[in-house]
Order: sequence, then structure tokens, then C-alpha cells
Amino acid sequence: MNGIVYFNMDPNAMQFRLTPQRMLILKLLKKDTTHPSAEDVYKVAKKNFPNISFKTVYNTLQVLQDNRLIQELIIDRRKKRYCPDPKPHHHIICTECNKVVDVHLKFNTRLNEKRAEGFKITGSKVTFYGVCPECNMTV
Repeated sequence: MNGIVYFNMDPNAMQFRLTPQRMLILKLLKKDTTHPSAEDVYKVAKKNFPNISFKTVYNTLQVLQDNRLIQELIIDRRKKRYCPDPKPHHHIICTECNKVVDVHLKFNTRLNEKRAEGFKITGSKVTFYGVCPECNMTV
């Protein structure tokens, strides 16, 4: 092959080319626990690939999300952020600084079958809000 690795989560998932740029973006996300925005990822990626465009970063984030390797978080309508952990979990968001922290809880809640009638449940999200320890010291 031509040095490009092909990545596939499972046999039924869409394959995509794991180019050096995509590999870098995936590695950056896996190392960054702050749930960065596309702009944040772009700033760091540009240091390694000076010619990388914002469009490439944004499109890569979309491909990674489509293939369930990352999760998109909408914390405020103006800016999406990305979570590198594709496994089901929840988040707590600081209402002062927008810091996002992963929360791994097991909920044993069943959706009322009457309310879900006709729905095929594909997932759920629970978001908690509060003031983080750093902001709590200044409030």
C-alpha cells in the first residue's frame, strides 16, 4: 500500500483512510481531556502540520464522529466541543468557566414504554451542571 493505513471499528462500519493528519487529530483528542473545540484542535494540529486547513480538521472531526470514535458535545450553540471517549458516559459542565468533566455513572433507569412507543432508542445523554472546584474558590 501507499503508506496510508485503513482503519475500521467493526466489519459493518464505514472504512475511512487514516491519513497522517487524521491520525494526529485522533491522537490529540485522546491526549486532551478538556473536550476541545475544532478551533482548539486546529491550533495544536497546525504546529505539527503547518499547511493543515481548518476545513481538514473540521471534516476529520466529522469523520471520527460518524465512525463513533469521538462524541460531539454541544455546550453552547456557538461552539461544538469533542469528547475523545466514544463509550457511553455523561458530563458535568462548570457554569462559570465551561470546563467539562467526564462522569461515569451507571443508571438503572428504564424509559416508560408508553412514552417511547414507536421510537427506536439509540442512546441517551445526561449532563450535570455546577461550579468546578477552581471557580468555587473564587465565587
